[in-house]
Amino acid sequence: MFEDGLPEWTGAALASVQAVALSVLVVVLPAVAASLTSSIDPTDQSGWLAAATVGLRIWLFAHGVPLVTSSATLTLVPLGLTAVALYAQYASIRRTGVAGRPGLVAGTLAYVALTALVATIAGDSSRLPVALAGGLVIGALGTGLGLARRPTSTSWRRMSDGVHDRLPSSVALGARAGALAVAVLVLGSSLLVGLWVVAGRATIGDVVRELPLDAVGGVVFALAQLAYLPNLVVWALAWLAGPGFVVGAGTTFTAGSVVAGPMPAFPLLGALPSSAVGGRVALLAPLVVVLIGGLAGLFVHRRSQETGWWYVPAAVGSLVGVAAVAVGVLVAASAGAAGPGRLAVVGGTWWVVGPVVAGLLGGGALVVALPASPLFRAQVRLWWADRPHRAVGEDTELQDAVDDVPAGQGPLRRFGQSAVRGLRRRMERAD
Repeated sequence: MFEDGLPEWTGAALASVQAVALSVLVVVLPAVAASLTSSIDPTDQSGWLAAATVGLRIWLFAHGVPLVTSSATLTLVPLGLTAVALYAQYASIRRTGVAGRPGLVAGTLAYVALTALVATIAGDSSRLPVALAGGLVIGALGTGLGLARRPTSTSWRRMSDGVHDRLPSSVALGARAGALAVAVLVLGSSLLVGLWVVAGRATIGDVVRELPLDAVGGVVFALAQLAYLPNLVVWALAWLAGPGFVVGAGTTFTAGSVVAGPMPAFPLLGALPSSAVGGRVALLAPLVVVLIGGLAGLFVHRRSQETGWWYVPAAVGSLVGVAAVAVGVLVAASAGAAGPGRLAVVGGTWWVVGPVVAGLLGGGALVVALPASPLFRAQVRLWWADRPHRAVGEDTELQDAVDDVPAGQGPLRRFGQSAVRGLRRRMERAD
């Protein structure tokens, strides 16, 4: 209990209120400022109130609520704003939340309730279920991460230790390696986007010069570019893995093939690769993912507590599962509709990119971790040394099967006898 008599869980609820207020202001203030600078009569309350409502809807858009315009329904979520909301919840909970199940529940429910309130004020009550789902995801994730960095109560330690104890150590290690691999892959994709921006700076500059923007409008438009920058990072991840992404129907952006089409006047799109790498060089892009998997395999080897030959394969299997889910969620969140017509399809395909990335990471991890495992190497040597004994058993079983063939089926009997003789010759060479 707090000194003033309030329950401990109220700290997490108040932290959620603070987080929502901060993230809402980050979106609403630029919208109101742009409205005031472009309005003929800045004292007209209807103008800035309408801009504030638009800002609230953009905040909801960052939580997965579709943004409806006069020409289209947009579902391409600006992941940059989503990250701002998530970080605000994480930072507020970490600073003032109280670790434990009550804090986790209170912080999450408070965030969900405030998301519903924002949807009602913005006039998006018809999409309340989607707003509640988005608020639940951001609220639970931000609250959980914040409390995980603030383990100040025994109840939180017991809950964390209980989950860890119920998981086999190989699965827990593989999950950590999978999270590490995805994090390194996102970092590598960010560096790739930086190279794209440098290479496409001339195109980006041409698009900016063609836009009629004043100072405030330029700042707001720049913030919009930053809001969609994480989406481009995830698209670069899909490009590295091989499947690539699309920006409109009929387009393709992969390392080996680029089929571009007319693009909207959005400067960030000028950073997209204008031509394919081509040839054998295109194979180097998926190889980067394999190398990151090798780093994850080294992580598994260094922290392995082997209890059997199956330990490393189980850890790599857990790595593959975590990577597939994490990458699939990222790709799904970064895709959607960016406009009417052909722009209704933008981004990667989660059910393709996720398994491909997981397979490449798992392959790289196996190449490094399996040969380095002494128990697995011992099991392979034991299996190889036992070949003559297995061959004797196979010889006897095959001879019995040949003897059971009816006399009238001469060709089948002769084939079986030939197989027995070949097996015996291999046994003699092995000896």
